Amino acid sequence: MLLVYDMIEQACNIYVTRASLGTDGPALIEQVETLMTTMQPFPWGVPVEHTLVWPLFIAAAESSMPEQQNYFGDQLLKLYRQNGFA
Repeated sequence: MLLVYDMIEQACNIYVTRASLGTDGPALIEQVETLMTTMQPFPWGVPVEHTLVWPLFIAAAESSMPEQQNYFGDQLLKLYRQNGFA
């Protein structure tokens, strides 16, 4: 559960930073990479996985590198297939 809280907190920080910097601000590559690294040990198939939709969406929206975009896009598709969020 702490892993989920950490990912949500990181997404909040990404969101607030982007809101503060505006759309013309620098890419938040390191923050997105940190969230990606934090997420890797997440045990898929647990009841709380639906709570990751928002952090994944924020990270995907902020991703500026193709590797990040692909990773978060794949994770969102995985969640969609598993629990059908729309």
